[in-house]
Amino acid sequence: MSFWTQIIQIVLLSFFSGLEKMNELLKKSLWRATLLYVYAFLGACMFYVIERKPEKNKKVYSRLSQQLQKDFIIQFNISINESDFIHFMQRAFEAVTIGNKADWGILTGLTFTMTSLTTIGYGHITPETPLGQILTVAYCCVGLPITMLTLKTMGEIVSKLVSKFVYLVETKRAFEAVTIGNKADWSIISGLSFTMTSLTTIGTNISSSCPVFSRNFGMTMKGLLGRSLWKTLLFVSYCLFGAWLFNYIERTPTTFKQMSTNMLGELQQKYHIAMNHSDFTAFVNDAYEAVRIGKKVDWTFRHACYYVFTTITTIGYGYMTPDTRQGQLLTVLYSLIGLPISMLVLKTIGELIVNCVQALVLAMEKRILNSRHVGKIKLKTFLATCVLMIIFILLGSIIEVLLEGWTFTEGIYTWFVTFSTIGFGDYIPFQSLDEKDNHIGRIWVFIFSMVFFTMAGLCVVSAVLTSLVQAVEEWRSKSKAYRKLVQLVKTRRNRVLRSALYRVNRACDDPSYHTVSLGMYRRVRSRSI
Repeated sequence: MSFWTQIIQIVLLSFFSGLEKMNELLKKSLWRATLLYVYAFLGACMFYVIERKPEKNKKVYSRLSQQLQKDFIIQFNISINESDFIHFMQRAFEAVTIGNKADWGILTGLTFTMTSLTTIGYGHITPETPLGQILTVAYCCVGLPITMLTLKTMGEIVSKLVSKFVYLVETKRAFEAVTIGNKADWSIISGLSFTMTSLTTIGTNISSSCPVFSRNFGMTMKGLLGRSLWKTLLFVSYCLFGAWLFNYIERTPTTFKQMSTNMLGELQQKYHIAMNHSDFTAFVNDAYEAVRIGKKVDWTFRHACYYVFTTITTIGYGYMTPDTRQGQLLTVLYSLIGLPISMLVLKTIGELIVNCVQALVLAMEKRILNSRHVGKIKLKTFLATCVLMIIFILLGSIIEVLLEGWTFTEGIYTWFVTFSTIGFGDYIPFQSLDEKDNHIGRIWVFIFSMVFFTMAGLCVVSAVLTSLVQAVEEWRSKSKAYRKLVQLVKTRRNRVLRSALYRVNRACDDPSYHTVSLGMYRRVRSRSI
């Protein structure tokens, strides 16, 4: 009991001791989160006004099914009661749904892996077996960092090329400015100011707006191109490997179109329907459309709130989308403003979580393990945030098992897809509870609880990514310092070594680096001499 008491004391002390340092982050998190929720509320109001319909989807489905049943009886002179006809329509809907699915192949698997690793997640191709769902989680845990590194390097190349292009263009403008200055007896500064003010409306001269490129620009680009090449090859190879693996696990002996044809044949035999194939196909498509409308979610205000939340957080389940052109255009314009706000909120709260976890790790090592010097603090923080993310996924899975009767595998798969913002939409958390419960108060409590839990999980994922970047930077800084030490020891410039060592220690933010180096120096010196 004393051990757990000590743990609680450490948590409280580490939090309150770092509260002053994190005061700025707390303020940013508060006002940015407030801005996000106000913006989401305004967006929900706009979408509710634009997309709501006078008739609910359930009533539309009931009206269409009754009309379809009457036409069916009159056209084919068949007596069938309403319950059998509804069952017939549901089976027809399942048949058409299965027929519209894409069969698993190498290209299908490649599309699935590409949309998963890039978190696009269209949702038209999803794993259906428990093994495929668990494999999706494990596959993305490895593949998402590879994708991030690949896109980061590609972005650096594009940034370098754009900067170089801007530099060349502005240099040419500078030359034109000098020519104008010579003709009009202006000074060079006046010509530069005139040209930039006229052509770019910025009003600054070329010396302050144009980056100065060093002579090693080509060497920098060469290094970036080399890194981007092998990272791209790794990404493509990993996608191809995943495509083969998912194709091997998820493929079925019969195609979905064959399964659809078999189901339609069973319906014809069961209900003794004497109609040709074209008439039967047309009727089944009408039945499918009626059932599809009945399964759509009505645009109520609470559903509009949930749509806005899943849109600006890029989860995008896809089970609820705008039907009108105005709503589709509003989605684009609304997201252009909402996405940066959402990213800022997640980034700020993620940094706050990282600082809290880092303070907790430092306090635990110093108070429990009695460590004088804590090393690899960034890596330990990353591992701790990963454990926190796993706890959130497991907690969400347990909630789904208890409330909705899902399997534990389905819960893990669903919440991983949600927190990683892949958002396939084949499993939607708490959707069945929303459909069953009609009490307004309980529904709103449920929505706020789900949004809070999902937002907390997204913030934890943001903390994982932030700590991952910091851990990689820590490793790179240490490796770079180590290589410099090796080079200096080999040349036996001891005075330079001591001064360089001092500069390295002063430059590193991590307190563990402040004590790096006599031990490292002795190891390197003993190996190199």
